[in-house]
Amino acid sequence: MVEMSDDFLPEMPSASEYTLLQNITPKHSIRWIHKEIINTISPAWFPSIAIDPRVESPVDYYNRYVPKQLFQVMDEMANLYATYSNKVSLKPTTAKEKEILSGLHLATEIFGYPCLKMYRETNISIPLFTENMARDRFFELRNNLHLVDNTAISGNSKDALIEVRLIFDTVRKRCLDLPLEKTFVLTNRLFLSPENMLPNSI
Repeated sequence: MVEMSDDFLPEMPSASEYTLLQNITPKHSIRWIHKEIINTISPAWFPSIAIDPRVESPVDYYNRYVPKQLFQVMDEMANLYATYSNKVSLKPTTAKEKEILSGLHLATEIFGYPCLKMYRETNISIPLFTENMARDRFFELRNNLHLVDNTAISGNSKDALIEVRLIFDTVRKRCLDLPLEKTFVLTNRLFLSPENMLPNSI
């Protein structure tokens, strides 16, 4: 005969616990009642939050970083490039076309088709592309896109970004105008010791 230790015997509830268990409603008898929730927390607990009533559209926010003047320069440089390259077949462009071209390129990052021509394929075309710019015109503007006058670039220039410097500086200027955060929070996750830095941890 095997004797069981007291450690393996079920613990009997005390008198107070037994009384408590008797007062618990059985699960099958529980019924949920829908009623209005009354907030008992004082409004004084919540500090007032200053909300800027000016809610701009996505285009307005975009134009803060890429102003319309930039598209006018792109238009002038593209037409100038077509002139000294003797591209007679290239129809003169407009700043509006450059805006549409920019928007369509941004949209390609959203839809994620692997090939630009797929956006205009018969069965999988996207109206955003087919209704705003013809396929041939899209590639024509894309292939002749310029931000600077190439003939004015010095052969001794060491600026690797000179051909896109205009848009780089424009966006950078807007970023520098943004208000800086005054409160920062640092956690121990920001500080890794060399022995804890695994090859795939970064």
